[in-house]
Order: sequence, then structure tokens, then C-alpha cells
Amino acid sequence: MFGGQILPKFKDYIMDHLHLSLEDEDPAQEDMNDIAPPMINHAFLAELGDQKFSRRSFMKWERIMHSHGACLQEVWQLRFSKIEKVCDCVIYPNSTEDT
Repeated sequence: MFGGQILPKFKDYIMDHLHLSLEDEDPAQEDMNDIAPPMINHAFLAELGDQKFSRRSFMKWERIMHSHGACLQEVWQLRFSKIEKVCDCVIYPNSTEDT
């Protein structure tokens, strides 16, 4: 169904005109094991202090989630391959004034 309409011949159209198979599977990777550990700059973190943000994170999944955009290429890389650059630290400001 698309836009509230049933498209009974859509599958045939996809297969005949776009030469795509809807039967193929391309499983996502189980985990992103190739993510480099964070490089922690202690001097920077000390200078940053802890007054203007609620928390900071060095957790792998948070670093991954804040290291890519939402364009098709980046979502594809996130699902099937390695993200080339991953941030080292995620900092959550207390407010927009603190950004």
C-alpha cells in the first residue's frame, strides 16, 4: 500500500523495469567492532569543566550515533560497513545558551 492505494502490480513493475529482486537479503552487521577507542584529551576536558553540561559520554554506541548524518550514504555505511570518523566524546549541554 502506498498513499492509501493498493498497488497490486508494483512488485512486477520493480522486477521488470528496475531489475530488482525483492527476495534478496543483505543482513546488517551484528556489531560495529572496528570502532577505534576514544582518544581522551585530559587537558581539554579539564579546561571544559563540568558546569555547562549535564554529562559527557565515551560510550561506543553514543559516539557512533553522534558521528553520522541522515543522508542515504551515511545510513548505508552505518548499517553495512564501517564509519570512517567517530567522535571521541559526546557532550550534552544543559541548555542552548551553553552550546
